[in-house]
Amino acid sequence: MISWALPPVVLSVLCGFGALVLLVRDAARGARVLAVVAVACIILSWGIAQRPYLLPETLTIAAAAAPTGTQTAMLVAVGLAVLIVLPGFVLLYVLDQCRLLPEEGLEDAADTAVDTEAG
Repeated sequence: MISWALPPVVLSVLCGFGALVLLVRDAARGARVLAVVAVACIILSWGIAQRPYLLPETLTIAAAAAPTGTQTAMLVAVGLAVLIVLPGFVLLYVLDQCRLLPEEGLEDAADTAVDTEAG
């Protein structure tokens, strides 16, 4: 990891250090983002260091690649899945954040007992 993979490793170290600093300052939201970037950079640098092999000295990326038709079909399927599923998840998230979803489920028996004793 000392050639092409070095920049993502350095970025990972910097993001990890930044996450620690933000945790000390009680900024958990920013620390989470930096921690995610740190882990992603380490995984990316590992992949870059393996180049051009998927399996060391046995299987290259070019040898493992699927035919063009298969790759096209997969991209179309993933694109359609995103177009169909993502709007529903966004709507659900927005409704939940605005607290517009009704409460569901059974009432807790302990809550019912406390209500009858108080009343």
